[in-house]
Amino acid sequence: MAVEQQALWDAFLARWPREHLEALSLEQYVSVNDTDTFTYWLETKTRPLGSIQGNTSAKFGIYRRNGKGKTQSGIAHGDVYTWRTRYGLNEAEVFSYVKKTLMAIADAAYRGDLNAIDELDFAPLVKWKIAFLYQNPNAPVLINTFSKPMLEVLTGAEKKTTFPQLYAALIQNKGEKRLLEYGKECWHTAAKKHNEIMHKVVLSHFSHVDAFQRNVANWDAQMVASFCDIILEARKQKLDVFTTAQTSGEMIRIGRKELNAIRADEVFATFEPTGAKLKYSQRYLYREQYFTSDINPELVNSIKISKDLKAFNAEYAIERKPYWPENYFDEFYEDDTISVDVIVQEDVMQTPSPLNQILYGPPGTGKTYHTIEAAVKAAEPTFTWQSRVELKAEYERLMAEKRIRFVTFHQSYGYEEFVEGLHAQTDEDGQVCYGIKQAYLNKFVRVPNRKKWLASRE
Repeated sequence: MAVEQQALWDAFLARWPREHLEALSLEQYVSVNDTDTFTYWLETKTRPLGSIQGNTSAKFGIYRRNGKGKTQSGIAHGDVYTWRTRYGLNEAEVFSYVKKTLMAIADAAYRGDLNAIDELDFAPLVKWKIAFLYQNPNAPVLINTFSKPMLEVLTGAEKKTTFPQLYAALIQNKGEKRLLEYGKECWHTAAKKHNEIMHKVVLSHFSHVDAFQRNVANWDAQMVASFCDIILEARKQKLDVFTTAQTSGEMIRIGRKELNAIRADEVFATFEPTGAKLKYSQRYLYREQYFTSDINPELVNSIKISKDLKAFNAEYAIERKPYWPENYFDEFYEDDTISVDVIVQEDVMQTPSPLNQILYGPPGTGKTYHTIEAAVKAAEPTFTWQSRVELKAEYERLMAEKRIRFVTFHQSYGYEEFVEGLHAQTDEDGQVCYGIKQAYLNKFVRVPNRKKWLASRE
């Protein structure tokens, strides 16, 4: 794997040498349906070197639209391009800023000056991948992981630790290992700590909630983890996550709320931070009296099994991505959640669970027990769990959605009972011919009396 990664890295540098970036044109930087632009190489072609997949194209500072642009804060449109207004008033000014920033990142990375890169105003995921690609390979200063929550988990660092400090700690731990091989090790470590990373991502979205930040360190760790799991499940079901001020603090809500809307279309549930704990109340389907509960793994599992989230999403369906609280401040907020998923699930878990498996062994050795795990892995390869309870909850959810079926049949059944195929027979002249025979069990939902059924076939 490292050999292919190195070849891809060399190909990128051959196509986009650091010394030639000054001559980069806007058309070479970004376009539509062009697989040879700088941004296409950065995001798609070099994906095996570390992913920045997902989020809006505004992360590149300027991009070419496929259609008509819509009015959004912090964004301006020309006839062809759309850009972030904080980088300039028109596409020429914006691209000038972008190119200068790109050159500054590349030069600073080659010198090993990560502090200079940290000070530059550009999407973190993008600028740190650029830095990785243009660093001096003989004196590397960063690994191919660009998500801050992932870096924090890999190093065990606190939230206030800077990118340069995080990379310095990882490079120090690298020792004599080759950079790409060490990067792969970090990805595998991150895969094992996927839940911890995702919980960090969730918690980072509530740094603006004073009541949350004041108390989170004092709350029960299991409650905090369960809160994160509920938020992630809500996001999976495409619910928005937003906050609002309250007399007792600030309320966290999941539901449906559009940007610039004064009121939410509907609130599914609320989380109210207090000194002792988070208070959970489900409002959807509980109008007369809200459903309240302690936040724990049992609540997480009941929410996953319940059809309430799915019903809410069906009633308040959206085609866009669900919003985080930051989207209500900045519509083009750069969200690390997708990137963390991509890195952990796509780059590390490249070998999916086989769809065809045979579990064998004498009676009582756990074949049925392990079938649940195999089925969930096949249906949801990215799902992770901490306990058997969580695994069974996901299994039951997939069963309810009819994505998994458990079928038992007696070992005396013949192959032809289950498969439609050619069946040898003789015609009136005694010649052998082959006709299509329908599986007998296809004609019946179930066979209540097997002995009677077998007798009827004789």
